[in-house]
Amino acid sequence: MALIENNDADAILAVYPFAPSPKIIKALIDFSGKPVICGVGGGTTQGKKSLEMAIYAEQAGAAGIIVNIPFQNKDLKKIREKISISIAASVASCDYHFLRSRIEAGVDIFHVTAGIHTNKILEQITLKFPGFPVMATGGKTLSSIEEAVATGSMAVVLSPPSNKELFKNIMDKYRSFS
Repeated sequence: MALIENNDADAILAVYPFAPSPKIIKALIDFSGKPVICGVGGGTTQGKKSLEMAIYAEQAGAAGIIVNIPFQNKDLKKIREKISISIAASVASCDYHFLRSRIEAGVDIFHVTAGIHTNKILEQITLKFPGFPVMATGGKTLSSIEEAVATGSMAVVLSPPSNKELFKNIMDKYRSFS
């Protein structure tokens, strides 16, 4: 919560390596004061649980939901039938048929998260689907963020430094006073 409180992000993309939780969804939306895109499924969470979390996220006031790469299109279609907020899908491929099937299942935004290949894939997606909304994980340097924007990303997702990283820098400074 401290990291969310002390940043200047325009929105919060709430994904984590655990099953989605109504408590976490509600706390993030109520606390952040910013639009929140809630993770509702991926590799381990799909089907009925993801549908329930998507409906809950919309009712709680989420700006959108996001699903991870292994999420099934059949489940995306069910979610699209039940919610009206945006659906983002993480992708790490520029395969036309895969992306087209995501769009047909109800995805509104692609989130390109392909490590060192992100900008190459981002560029290919914007060529294959001109005007389709795309955001990208921005990397760790200003130049990689600038490249993501230059290759078509309409938003850049940044991971904040961890508490450990922040404390290390602060404590190193404090220790120098000893």
